[in-house]
Parts: sequence; C-alpha cells; structure tokens
Amino acid sequence: MKSKIILEVDKKEEMEAILEHFGLTIENITNVFYRRILNEQSIAFLFANHPESLIQTAKTQHNEKINNIDNKNEKIPKVTKTIAILLLKNSGLDINKHDYITFSSKNKTTNVYWSNPDFDYLQHNWKLILNDNINRKFHFFNIPKNTIDHNILIPRNDNLTKIDLQIYYDDPTFTDSRSGYSFVQFLIKTMSY
Repeated sequence: MKSKIILEVDKKEEMEAILEHFGLTIENITNVFYRRILNEQSIAFLFANHPESLIQTAKTQHNEKINNIDNKNEKIPKVTKTIAILLLKNSGLDINKHDYITFSSKNKTTNVYWSNPDFDYLQHNWKLILNDNINRKFHFFNIPKNTIDHNILIPRNDNLTKIDLQIYYDDPTFTDSRSGYSFVQFLIKTMSY
C-alpha cells in the first residue's frame, strides 16, 4: 500500500542543489531511505560514524527482544548484515568498506547457508560471514584474493556469473554441498552474539 507523505525540509533549495549534482531528487532519496530501512529492518546505516553507540543499541534491542519472548512460536529477531559486521569489527576483526563481503544465514527450509556471490569476489579479498541464527553464532572467514580457482566452485544454472554457494549447516569442515569444497582453512573466528 502506498501512502503520500508530506515533508517539511529546511534549506530545501540547498538540498535540491546537492541532490541534483548526483542526479537525484528529494523524492528519490526519500524512497531510497525508506527501502533501506525496510530491507535491512534496521537504521544501523544512520550510525555509520558512531559504531560504538550503534553496537550498544543493537545489543540492547536484541537482548530485550530475546528476553521478551514468552511464546515459543515467536521468532528470534533477525540479525542483519550491517549489525553482524559491526559486532565482528567490535570484536577486533579487520573488516573495511572496501572488502567484498557475503553474509548468509542458515536457510529456513534446508540445512545450508545459501548465497550467490559474484565469481568476481574470488579475485578480491573476500569476507564470508555465516550466521547460525539457531545457536546465535557468527562464523567469520577471510578468503584472500586468488586462493580459490574459479573452476572449483559451481555457478548458478540461471546466471553463470554467480556462485551457487550452499555450505552445509552444522558441518565443522564448512563444505559447499555443490562443489565439495571445504572453507574451513579460511575460518578466522566463531563468535556468539
């Protein structure tokens, strides 16, 4: 359902001039803002320059939601890629905005972590975060560029530029079910949240 929202904008002309430089309008940027909140189910991106306060806020909100779950039918709150990165960075891991990062949670219907990163990731320093949303753990992998040959992993049937990555859940070798390739050699840290 679409709703019309009326905004009062201070310095409207100045904002329009800045956005025009990027080929955007206030309406465009507002839609992008709303979509990002809906997609990430978070406002973490607003606090990019204040990670400590964001991490504390995220932890507090997450713990409050967990503590308020009385009914077993209620779901544990979703952990987003943004929050995972901030929590892992806060634990001392080296993750920066130039890294190629894949975030994958356990699939709801099968026992795999499923994702489709581009094959291009293999030519860059690639960070892989597997989110065990049942046991509330992150498995963090650092895959240096050019350490996995393009021909080892299996592409998607409908898009040959993307890897069909399906790493077995609860497997200590972190083996991809499609190619048989084990990612355990790249495991840097397992962290509870």
